[in-house]
Amino acid sequence: MKQQLRKALCDQCGELQVNWTVMILITAVFVGTGIALVAGLFGGEEGAFVTMPLGISFIALPFVLIGVLLLVMNAQKSGRERLEKYGIPGTARLVSINPTGSEFGVGSYGMKMEFEVTPSRGPAFKVKKSQFVNVSDMAAFQPGAVFPVLIDPKKRKRFIFDNRQQQAAGPSIPLQFQPMGPGTGTVAPGTQFFQGQQAAQLLAGLGLGGLAAGATNLSVNLDTDSSVTELQEALRAGGIAPDGQVQTVISSGGADLDSIQKIIDQSDYEVLAHGETAESTILEVTDLGLKVAGDNPAIQMLVEVHPAGRQPFKADVYGFANAASRHKLQVGRKLIVKFDPADITKVAIYHTGPDEGQPSPRVIE
Repeated sequence: MKQQLRKALCDQCGELQVNWTVMILITAVFVGTGIALVAGLFGGEEGAFVTMPLGISFIALPFVLIGVLLLVMNAQKSGRERLEKYGIPGTARLVSINPTGSEFGVGSYGMKMEFEVTPSRGPAFKVKKSQFVNVSDMAAFQPGAVFPVLIDPKKRKRFIFDNRQQQAAGPSIPLQFQPMGPGTGTVAPGTQFFQGQQAAQLLAGLGLGGLAAGATNLSVNLDTDSSVTELQEALRAGGIAPDGQVQTVISSGGADLDSIQKIIDQSDYEVLAHGETAESTILEVTDLGLKVAGDNPAIQMLVEVHPAGRQPFKADVYGFANAASRHKLQVGRKLIVKFDPADITKVAIYHTGPDEGQPSPRVIE
């Protein structure tokens, strides 16, 4: 339990390491409190004298821990605000990414990543970073993907992702998307960067909201003469203009926008959090040719859902499978899903179920 807690905290806080002295102190307080309670029950007045200070410590401990947590969160917030004001802009190219095995909440996984960071001035250098990544964001974290970052001028190997709202251009301003695919790391002068929701908002502003889920990393140069019409035509043609100047960067390196859109649409956390659980049978399995977080494939499956007290129904489900669980996704195998009883078209993968003869898992795989 302690090891899992320490691992989760290290993943969540990145470079922040958990001090074993703190863990030992907390353990000692709980053990001491247990002894004091026994002494208080059977030791009369002398036992009560021993129990009182330890009892007070036991009551105060949760408030102390909450206070420490708030201080850490405030320090992280202050650190981000400081870097947003004084940080050195640059880019970070993802070299490798591997799961740590930790999970946080619904759909967030601990990832250990290595980046090649290139500041706007000075040589490139490599940095290792650990943090939780939501499954809906994993498509952006492919080896070779490039992210805008802000680098700490006092501690060069500390950086944060620059997710500040960019000055997105409206449809009346000429745009050109600069090629910046996995592994290139080339940044044209005047280029602005958009990630995740920012990229989606930009495409939606251009009337291309249906393509937004596939564009996880966009680099946009506003000092060009490409028209919005040309941009729209290029995107609808598959993401690359005839002259190769206009490009959306898809995490898979391809332009299978429909498949990516379906995967994102199926990442319905309301269904996962509040939906009804049911067993289903896999009828068809299709590998979509996309991978996230190393070797974890994107899968499309046709399943027959067997809800309690309802008629079975068929549904398509999409998701990124854990590489270690891929062997379970075979025709005829059982799959645990969650669905919206009010709208059975909303079905999401809950977990892949145990291996034959093994107990059911307690966490989402």
